[in-house]
Amino acid sequence: MRRFLLLSLVFATASTRADDYDLAPVIGILAESDDPAFQRDILTGMTEGTQGERELPMPEGWPAAYARLSQSPDPTVRELTLQVALLFGDPAALEALRARLLDPAAPLPERQKALDNLIARKVPDLAPDLVALARSSPPELRRPILRALAAFDHEAIGPALLALYPGLTPEEQPDAVQTLAARPVTASLLLDAVENGTIARAAVPPFIARQIRNLGDGKVRERLATVWGNISDTPEDKRALIEQYKSRLGPEAMEDADARQGRLLFMGLCSACHALYGEGGKIAPDLTGSNRADHQYLLENVLDPNAVIGREYQLTAITLKDSRI
Repeated sequence: MRRFLLLSLVFATASTRADDYDLAPVIGILAESDDPAFQRDILTGMTEGTQGERELPMPEGWPAAYARLSQSPDPTVRELTLQVALLFGDPAALEALRARLLDPAAPLPERQKALDNLIARKVPDLAPDLVALARSSPPELRRPILRALAAFDHEAIGPALLALYPGLTPEEQPDAVQTLAARPVTASLLLDAVENGTIARAAVPPFIARQIRNLGDGKVRERLATVWGNISDTPEDKRALIEQYKSRLGPEAMEDADARQGRLLFMGLCSACHALYGEGGKIAPDLTGSNRADHQYLLENVLDPNAVIGREYQLTAITLKDSRI
């Protein structure tokens, strides 16, 4: 009964528009209690009552309440306090999360959760810490860190990822490439690495190349065409055709799909140029490592095959001095 009344109080307090929240009375009630069960009820009510809000103004009295509750002997109270503090953008809570992330002795799930919370709030000075962690973290934490670095514009990210790349696992390398492709400066470094052979051209799949092209940087786009290959815009009629086929490839259709018939079609129509698992021609790209699980990727490449052409597969026409071509 007590829990019901407390939750009702908090929901009533937090039921108006986000800029009209007044949680100061609730904080006052919380500050007066030494009962962990009562504190849990209040904090649970606050988190449930403000569900859906990303950030709220810090109410009066919260810093003192956080300092006290974050030291509670009850782990649930401490965790709920942290959740509420993040809702208020409390700097003390963000620093606590940073300390947890950087602590190699902290349990891995806690470090992963701290990383998620810090990234969600785009803590501005986090990039150097993440770069250092990418060098020393266990594999379970390194992949999310490599992906998280894409959210930051920091001069150390590109050189650090390129230095790390040769030692990354095959699962981690695509994450590094995708982060490098996220911004013009790092995309330029990525293309330099492809040109000098530090990163294989095949490690930059077509969808990443298109992502680089869509950055809107003219110099990077020219560099992409020179180093990687040409990417053209899909005409409107082909876009409509792609969407038409995409609508027909829902879960029910895929359940009835016959992979054996698909293999026969591939061998009859595609294998003269393309190889798959070592079988087929070498005129066009090997499809073994392509993004075949993505219907959008497949449809774009089947229905508009010339939209993305790697440099090594482009037709080269040479006009000789005697006018022969």
